[in-house]
Amino acid sequence: MEIDRLTLLKRLIDPDTFPFWVPVISHYRQGEAGIALDPARMLRHARQIYPYTRCWMLGGTTGDGWALDGEQYEQLLEYACGLQANLARPALILGALQPTTEGVLERIALLKRRLGLTEGAGLADSLETLKKFGLVGVTICAPVGAQVTQDQIFRHVSRICTESGLPVVLYQLPQVTHNLIAPETFRALLAQHQSILFFKDSGGGDEVARSGPVQPGVVMVRGAEGGYLEALKTEGGWYDGWLLSTGNAFAAQLAEIVAHLQRGDRLAARAVSERLSGVVEQVFAVARLAPAGNPFSNANRAADHLRAYGRGWASQPLPLLQDGSHLPASLIAQIETVLRTHDLLPEHGYLVPPL
Repeated sequence: MEIDRLTLLKRLIDPDTFPFWVPVISHYRQGEAGIALDPARMLRHARQIYPYTRCWMLGGTTGDGWALDGEQYEQLLEYACGLQANLARPALILGALQPTTEGVLERIALLKRRLGLTEGAGLADSLETLKKFGLVGVTICAPVGAQVTQDQIFRHVSRICTESGLPVVLYQLPQVTHNLIAPETFRALLAQHQSILFFKDSGGGDEVARSGPVQPGVVMVRGAEGGYLEALKTEGGWYDGWLLSTGNAFAAQLAEIVAHLQRGDRLAARAVSERLSGVVEQVFAVARLAPAGNPFSNANRAADHLRAYGRGWASQPLPLLQDGSHLPASLIAQIETVLRTHDLLPEHGYLVPPL
């Protein structure tokens, strides 16, 4: 018997939690066999986000989910499994981002094996394991390709929902997939699959959210940066909350917007939202100039490096990227100027021992 969406959501996440999710960046080190994830560095970074939100996505676009090879993805799963032992029950979404249906299902099979679930385990069979692990769902996109039809998108998502036996977060990401999930396709998928719990839109056009209300229990989260307050349903927008890459470096400011709203101080919330929107616009403009990586990762990796080491960042090793290159010092220096101008650059970062 299929579990209905509202029941499933309540079983997996606290219903009173404001949906502020962060797609966490992946940190790397030089391993014996190549570039490997750096779990110790990732945990230090996670501890900076933890006071502001315990809702995280690992292996999303910002976490280089599209680029991670099989071994790096296994390392990510190992890190995710260890989080519950180091931090008190963060809620996790794990990316299964691959260009084809088969590729996505292979990633999900790796995840299920790591959780100790059999390949054919259904959602009802997996629920207790998911709760213990803190896993709320897996993130998937449409298949990659500008010529992909809506029928192909429907069949891709439908097959993953049917075969995965896991809750699903559906992600609109035209910057990578080069196509859009149409509102009609989305609604047809919701009608057929109770396991679709979240919809994230990073496209910036909000086509699905603008098209009208969706079924009860579907959490609509915006991924496009800027206009944070205006995006929310309580402020005339279309979203229940956010899934924002900038939570990696600006979680405190985003949480401040939420706190002001919960106190009913919309003027204060708007002031923080507008200030942060301006900062992020400048940071992303710089990050788009990087020769490697994606702007979501690069912008947040640079900002986190600055927050980690403060004004002494240039004396530290430059952040390593998934392909083995380093984030350019010139790019970090430009983002330093932005943060310094807006009084967001710490004197001593969180990785600098106190004097």
